[in-house]
Amino acid sequence: MEDGQASMTAQMVALSRVAHMEFDKPPYIFEDPLARDFVAPEMMPFLDLLKTPPDPHPGLQNSRIFLPYRARLIEDRLAAMYAQGLRQYVLLGAGLDSYALRQDPSMADLQIFEVDHPDSQSFKQARMQANEWHAPGNLHYAACDFEVSGVDEALTQTCYDPGAPSLIAWAGVVPYLSKESVVDTIARVSQCTAPGSVLMFDYMPVRAELSEDDCAIIRIMNDYTSGENEPFVNAYETEEIKTVFEDAGFARLDHDDVDAGRRRFFEGRQDGREMPTYVRMAWAVR
Repeated sequence: MEDGQASMTAQMVALSRVAHMEFDKPPYIFEDPLARDFVAPEMMPFLDLLKTPPDPHPGLQNSRIFLPYRARLIEDRLAAMYAQGLRQYVLLGAGLDSYALRQDPSMADLQIFEVDHPDSQSFKQARMQANEWHAPGNLHYAACDFEVSGVDEALTQTCYDPGAPSLIAWAGVVPYLSKESVVDTIARVSQCTAPGSVLMFDYMPVRAELSEDDCAIIRIMNDYTSGENEPFVNAYETEEIKTVFEDAGFARLDHDDVDAGRRRFFEGRQDGREMPTYVRMAWAVR
């Protein structure tokens, strides 16, 4: 992203949630009724591109479905961990995530920490003000540019308790960071989280681990994000990403069960949406 501007990709993530509810058929994988109003009005023409992409590649339509699918996995894990006693939820690179405004009232004692670039946070707060949305009392903002500062430093600005387990969502961030910043962030998360914490994230696999179709989708997407000064800058082998987390002190790393996700959310769909495989979802247990 450019200095002084909100992330373009954060707005496209919100638009993908809108597109899922407006262009796909129920049952919806994820519902976010606030996503449309979070997006700047001048961005709304991009919604048509999500309905009918200019590139004819057949997999491009399915690529956007990963974003609501990713959100569903994270929020399902959050609900399950809350039932087991979790009371801290950290969003690294929170973007225009609306969970704090949609949260279940029965989970009001959950403390929510949104860590993001200060420009993105300012944009989000301005959109909330424009819509007359008020931040709930359990939402805490922490400004952080992951390329120049640390998440641990950012969280010290808040009431975050490093001695209590947390669910940390790091969605849609890793592909845009240098590998040095990824390693640094993972190490810092390890240092400021208690045992039992979980870090959920997504990453781009190396091309040798992808199909030709998936590689083509990534090329198309990267052409767009590069044009917005937000290119993909890394990719990982499966064993490489496991080693990064092991070296940082995490107990284990698990990957999303693609076949289980396909059966649960995509089997029998009437809109032709299929399980995206160009990006991987994983979680590390502290």
